[in-house]
Amino acid sequence: MTPLMEQYQAIKQKYPQEILFFRLGDFYEMFYDDAKLASRVLGITLTSRFKDQKAVPMAGVPYHSVATYINRFLKAGHRVAICEQTEPVEQADGLVDRSVVRVITPGTVVEENILDSKLPNFLCALYLESQNPQSQIGIAWIDLSTGEFKTEEFSYNINRLIDELLRINPSECLITEYLTEQHPGIISTMKNSIQTTFTPLSDWAFEYTNAYKTLIEHFQTTNLSGFGCENLTSGISAS
Repeated sequence: MTPLMEQYQAIKQKYPQEILFFRLGDFYEMFYDDAKLASRVLGITLTSRFKDQKAVPMAGVPYHSVATYINRFLKAGHRVAICEQTEPVEQADGLVDRSVVRVITPGTVVEENILDSKLPNFLCALYLESQNPQSQIGIAWIDLSTGEFKTEEFSYNINRLIDELLRINPSECLITEYLTEQHPGIISTMKNSIQTTFTPLSDWAFEYTNAYKTLIEHFQTTNLSGFGCENLTSGISAS
């Protein structure tokens, strides 16, 4: 392991689920399994760093056209971590410092050169109460590029849920780990019905009390009555 590859490995360990775009001069390089995936998804040449038994699979894209390649990964349902050189090369004492400056997911894109200007790009979240899988389900969705932000809740019905997701057509859908672990059938039905990326989050991220507090602090209000969702418990958790 060279110092550069040790640096890469240390950063990659923090982002195991993302495709790491590792900046090397005028290119973003990908290594190991990320490189193999990039070769298949992006249609770029798979090469190697080092030779023989020490060979490390490698694939790269030019920094000036990186938006095109990021877009292809996002459309394929992958997350991308952008790792930049965080100090000028000429000032580096040996290895250049690098760190991830942003993680881009299908629902968190705001760059105009990646987004389709004619279509909304919704990030959606679903919350189904853990205690009773037949209870209220909350849905919230937001377009980060415009600020459009909505929420609703209704008695759980898989057909109604699918209809709502098809109507919203989100690029990414956040779901609780509880839902993925305890109700895989619901996840399977959604995946078979709508083309989107499903991203599990810890259950505590949907906890109602913290969700309510976060919303009123963000909107600088004492309650949510003015938005018409004061009594939407599942909807607030999703929001």
